[in-house]
Amino acid sequence: GWIGGNGRPDLAAGHSIIAGQYKTKSPTLVTQCNDCVKRAKENKVAMRVWVINPDDLRMVMFCDSAFDFSGERHQQGWIIGFTNQFLNANQKAPVSICLWKSRKLARKASSPQLVETFACSYGLADAFWVRCILWSSLYSDYDYVDMQPGHITFPTKQPTVLRSERKEIIDPFLSALTDSKGLYDALANELPQDNKFCAPEMPI
Repeated sequence: GWIGGNGRPDLAAGHSIIAGQYKTKSPTLVTQCNDCVKRAKENKVAMRVWVINPDDLRMVMFCDSAFDFSGERHQQGWIIGFTNQFLNANQKAPVSICLWKSRKLARKASSPQLVETFACSYGLADAFWVRCILWSSLYSDYDYVDMQPGHITFPTKQPTVLRSERKEIIDPFLSALTDSKGLYDALANELPQDNKFCAPEMPI
């Protein structure tokens, strides 16, 4: 568990699943623990921290989830890192991982899209927390009410023909990445979606 939370993001999911099944005290837990330890020894992970100018600093949050059709355990996880503006320009960009989590979804979900929506919502909440710590550490004029530095002027929302032409959409400070096409389609248009329960989480 300590390794999965400190330096080995690839072991976080395995630790979360094993810990969630501990209450049953099944003999298969021994096999799962051995497989997780074996995977940790076989795979070498090197984490690199890139040097990024504060003016070019951006954040990214990768989220993913697994839907359990039996309804017993839906798994969710996200990785938060620091990058630069190359990511928003669809170019190769450096990413320094700073936070990762993998855990059981505590809420009920009736579809894979809803599980993906919850994972993205919780991941963004952690990303905002990291952003507050980052800015309050870097800048002395950080405003705890507005949750942003006072000397930085962020692009204001201006009327445009297409939403994709806005500056805050072209180069946002924080980007959320997911492999769920259903979640992207739900955020990109206002048409009714397959799962109506996703609507309350979409504004986040």
